[in-house]
Amino acid sequence: MPATSTVIISRREFFGKKGEEEKKTDDKNAENAEEQPKITLEEAVEQINSLESQLSEAKTAREKEEKDFKYRLSEIAQEMKSQKTRLDREAEKAKVYGIKSFAKDLLPVADQLQLALENVPVAELEQNKALADLKEGIEMTKLEIGKAFEKNQIILVSPNVGDIFDANIHEAVMRVPRAQMPDSEPNTVAFVQKTGYNIKDQVLRPCWVGVVSE
Repeated sequence: MPATSTVIISRREFFGKKGEEEKKTDDKNAENAEEQPKITLEEAVEQINSLESQLSEAKTAREKEEKDFKYRLSEIAQEMKSQKTRLDREAEKAKVYGIKSFAKDLLPVADQLQLALENVPVAELEQNKALADLKEGIEMTKLEIGKAFEKNQIILVSPNVGDIFDANIHEAVMRVPRAQMPDSEPNTVAFVQKTGYNIKDQVLRPCWVGVVSE
């Protein structure tokens, strides 16, 4: 078996070498630190101010972007609201147009029913059951048409004699000399020939009236 060589290092030699190595490392770090450029207090303050300025500019730019983004969102919301309002208005117009077409077809029927009721010989109703039943049927039909008109906001317009003539809702079919109606004021309703109808804020059919002239 070959002989083994044993090297014995004393505690002082071991820690002495370790200390020398640590000292060399510290000396090297110190040299590196000395080699780093040194800045003055004024330069440090200038650098801090520069960083603060950059941060301030970045903050201002971010705030501007946020403001522009919110403004754009507000514009989009306003545009959508306007679009909805326009679509609702168009839909309402289409609805009113459909109702007007329906109502115009029924107006002559309502006129004929009213005319029939006005010309029923009241004196014969008690003795003529068929005539009484006919009158009742006409009244019921007229009532149902009235309900349909009311449901669709179609309003009967019938001025009274003596009301001021309004060209917006009245149509003059005759001029009546004031001499024939001395108690009436000029430009007032002398008689109503046919009632009118309004649908919401629109004139469906003007009233046909006679007007007292000057």
